[in-house]
Parts: sequence; C-alpha cells; structure tokens
Amino acid sequence: MLQSMLIKIVSILVAYVSVFVLPANDAAACGPDFPIALLSQRPTTMSQLPEGIFMKEVEHLVSPPAKRYLVSEGVEPVGARDGGSEVERALYDQGANSFNTGDVPAAIQAFEALLKLPSEQRQYRSTWAAFMLGRLQHGTASLASYQLVRTLVAAGFRDDLGLAAASLRQEAARYAVSGNRRLELARYAELASHGSHRAGLALLFLVRDEFKSGAVTSLATDPIGQKLLGAYLYSRRNEISDRQMTMALNALAQPKTLKGGARLAAAAYREGKWGMAQRFANQDAGDGLAKWVLAKLASRQGNHRRAKTLMALVEKLLTPEVCSSNTRSRISAERTVLALQSGDISNAMKYSQHSIEHSDTALYVAEKVLTIGELTSFIKYYSDRDDQDIRESLSDLLARRLMREGHRALEAGKRAQAERHFNSAQTYFNEKDYRSAKVLAASLLIAFSETNSIERAKAFYQASTMARSQGLELLGTSLAPDWQEYGAQFDLSEHVFTQPPGKWLGKKEARRVKASAPMFSKRYHYRYLASHLAEKAADSLPRTSQAFAAVLCHATRYIYQVDGKRVRDIWTRYVRQGPTVDFASQFGIKCPEPDFTAAQRTLSQKSKPIDLITPLRSFGAWSLSKLSAPPPR
Repeated sequence: MLQSMLIKIVSILVAYVSVFVLPANDAAACGPDFPIALLSQRPTTMSQLPEGIFMKEVEHLVSPPAKRYLVSEGVEPVGARDGGSEVERALYDQGANSFNTGDVPAAIQAFEALLKLPSEQRQYRSTWAAFMLGRLQHGTASLASYQLVRTLVAAGFRDDLGLAAASLRQEAARYAVSGNRRLELARYAELASHGSHRAGLALLFLVRDEFKSGAVTSLATDPIGQKLLGAYLYSRRNEISDRQMTMALNALAQPKTLKGGARLAAAAYREGKWGMAQRFANQDAGDGLAKWVLAKLASRQGNHRRAKTLMALVEKLLTPEVCSSNTRSRISAERTVLALQSGDISNAMKYSQHSIEHSDTALYVAEKVLTIGELTSFIKYYSDRDDQDIRESLSDLLARRLMREGHRALEAGKRAQAERHFNSAQTYFNEKDYRSAKVLAASLLIAFSETNSIERAKAFYQASTMARSQGLELLGTSLAPDWQEYGAQFDLSEHVFTQPPGKWLGKKEARRVKASAPMFSKRYHYRYLASHLAEKAADSLPRTSQAFAAVLCHATRYIYQVDGKRVRDIWTRYVRQGPTVDFASQFGIKCPEPDFTAAQRTLSQKSKPIDLITPLRSFGAWSLSKLSAPPPR
C-alpha cells in the first residue's frame, strides 16, 4: 500500500514537472516551448519570444516537397525485399553478387540491364539498381544515377527502402568530399525537408563548424545558408558567444537580398536588437513568425491595436500544417491577452478556446471574466455545433460556478435568483455529481428560509458537511484559489496575474474578475464556506446545547490545518458562549455529531410560559414576615 502511494505521489510530481518545467516535444518550427499558464505573467508573455527547435526549423530551409520521400534511418521496413518480377530480381541479384566479389564492370552491366527492362517488369528493383550505380560510378555519372533514383520515384516506381532520401544523403557526402559546401548544404536541406533526422544533425554540425572556423560570412551570402544561420541563431543561441552572435547578425545585415528573415528577426528580437529585428521581419513580412515579431514590437511600443491586427495574421499564417498545437495555443493566449486588455471579452473567449483542454487560458476567461449568461451561451454554441470536447470541458466549470452564485444569492436574500442558479447548475453537472448537487442546493434553500431554528440549524449543518466533503467537486474553482483543475494538489497562486488595472489588465476585466470571485478568496475556499455554514448553524441553536458546541467544533475542524487565526476565533466564541462538553479538549480535532434532538428539548423548555404569580406570592409572604420582625442588630 505504501509503495503504491509513493508511486502515485511521484507520478503526480513528474506530471507537474513535465507540464511546468520540461520542454514540449511537439513544438514546431514557428513556435517552441512555453509554460501552460500564459495569462499569469502577461508582461513576460507579451514581451518575450520563445526559442525555436533547430531540428524542426531546418525542415523549412527549402520549399516543402509536394510529397515526402520515405526516410528509412533505422530498421529496414518489413517486407521491403519481397516484391518484384522474377526477371528484375534475377538481374539485381546478379549485380549484387558481382558487387560483393569486387567485379565492378559486371555489377554495372547487370544493373544497367535491369533498367533497360520494360517498366512493368522492373517496378520494385529499378530504384535499387539506380542507387547501386550511383555507388559504383564516379563524378557526374554517379550524381546522375542518384538523381535517376528520385526521377524514378517521381514516375511512380516503388521505393520501399527509402532510397530517394538516401540518394540525397549520398550526394551531399560527395559534395562534402569535393569541398562544394554550397551544394552539400542544398542536398542536406532538401533531405531535411523530407523529415530526415540525420540531415538535421549534419546541418547542425555544418553550421557549428562554420562558427568554429570563423567562416560564417560564407553562409551569409548563400540563400540556404542565410536560412540555416537564422534557424541556428533562433534556436541554439546558447552555443555561441555574444561576440559570435553580433558578428553573425551584422554579416546577415549586409546582403541586399535576404532569405530567412523571420528567424533572424526572432533571433535579433531575443537579443534586444529591436531595430534589426524590425528590419529583418520587414524583409520576410509574409512569414507568420515575422508577423509575430512585428506584433511584439508593436506591443512594446504600446500600439496594441496594431499588435491585435498582426496577431490575427499570425494565427492565419501559422496553420496546423506548419505549427504544433502547443504553438497555436500560445498564439491564442497572446491574442486573448490583447483582447482582455482592450475589453474585447467575447473575442477573448473565442481566442482562448483553441487550447481549452491544455491551457489555463480558457479556464481563466470562462471562470473569472465571462458573465454567467455569456458562458452559458458559449457552451450552448458549442453544443449546437456538437463539439463535445469543448462542451464537456466547460460544463462542469459552469455548474460549480452556478452553485457558488446560488449560495451568494441566498446570502443576499435573493431566493428566486438562487433557485434559478441551482436548477441550472444541475443540468450541467456530470452524472456522478448531479445528485449531490441537488442535495446541497436543497439544504441551502431550507437553511436560508426555514423558520424553525432547529430545522434551520440542521440544514446549515448538512450543507456545511457537504461543502467540506464534496466542496471541490460541487463548489471548487478551476483555478485560484482552489485549483480544482489540478485536483487541489498544488497551489499556483503566486503565478496568478494580479496586476492592478493598467497596461495589461483592463478595467472591464478587473471588474468582472472581482464580481465572479468566490465568497472566500483563500485556498480551499470551500472549507471556509463549510466553516461559515457551520457557524450559521450555531447561530440558530441554544447556547447551552451540546449541538451548539458540536457544530462550532466542526466549523473549527474544517479549517483546522488551514487557518490558525480562524481556529482561535471560533474557539474563543465557544469558550465565551458555549457549554462545558467532554470533547472540549479535542475541539476542532475530534468532533461528535450534534444532538439536535436534545437541542430541541432545551429550546422547548426555554419557551414554556413563565409562572409569575407563585413567585410573587412567596415573595410577598417573605416580605411581610421581614417587615413584622425586628430589624437585625
């Protein structure tokens, strides 16, 4: 049992570290890793541009292929050698045997014979034969054979071994030996566009060598080299010195025509070189990342309207085909920040919902900024579209918020409004929590309307026990202060954005956040609510009853390890007002159930008619006897 508990705790901690510390694996070329709660540190979110991922960036050094080649860089695909006609298999095997014995002319003759067969007889082995010719030949003949492999694949011949991609790698290696850095770079860039990990590594080693040798300027004059430098500076800044970074940026600022300006703009922006970032971005203005840089520059200058316009273009340009879902979530979060800042609440929710299942952004807007009516309409909109994931993600949040608002209405004496909220809440709760929510709502309605004090106390007490035991599920806030989204396991309050109205927190948003806040602002607010309801139960009970002491004991127990001051305050109330009970030494730790039946008897005894005649008669007789007696000496 202990071992399983430890494993569970470790798993939770690992999940927490993974979300908040470790980089995301699926970050795309246009956008890298970022924290999950992007609204919590708005100045940082809006001013900083995250680092790119080099291995993703180099996939975009050349135009994307219409169809990617099969890249086989590990285990050979199963069944890759099974196909082929009898004649082509025989000719290929003949050439392979000659190759293995060192008879190059015979091998070349066999492979060339295979390629002269009618196309329908050589669908499987044609790419093999062309690739082997590339290995056996030299100079331009070898390069022509490697090119033939790709021509055959384009014509529809089978490439089950991924030889089209391998031919690019072979060509790049030949150019490296001959010292033709430009063509070597071009072939590796083309291979990387097909998703080759080895090509990405080769490009990384290539650009590192250029920095070590101080020959970065040679890359700066080549279009693909410019893009490679941009990708490297944007994604692996920590590998070079400040001097090398400045040297590379200055070298890239010299050419009249520039490729890869977006990545260079991002690199310059991250260096704080605003003017250079602006210039590079303008040279590649059609790129989504360049628009992102320009939007951040506009935001820095206080031009939020232009920033909003540019961010809309960023989201259009950085499509799902180009960017990962994580990157698009960040873009949506930044659009949400700008919308909130300008008071554009409806669009804030629209932008934030793109990452509804993975980001606190949408939860923040839904829980703290939208009105109940707006959130209800938003959920209905997605219900009409049959978007089940988004609907379910927000329905439970709305249900808990309606329960909190229902209680708030009762505290304000608005019973009809409370009933509407409670009834609505029950339609949004999941099947598991529906019945409990119905019982809690009924208890609260009775508690705030019952005229019989004991029955009122019973209802308050029942509501308090449910608020404590099921408060997270029925009343808890998704984010601060309860963090129901994380099972209340972690307190992330220091990450909550609390900046007063100003640059990033609009006045409209601030008013709505205040209006939607729960009755108690401290963590585990439902515990405070449970304690509050238990004290209201005590208000309706005779001070001399066991029930009065018991409900105060529970009011203390609910927050015993949470709020020492409130524990002392309730204890002080009990000492001043309550009776002596046998559980006083365990007050707030071990509490019995309140005896409401005995409390009712106590109340009934107090309410009996008082006999004033008999005491007066006795007092009169006593007085007369005293008057007739001699005064005491």
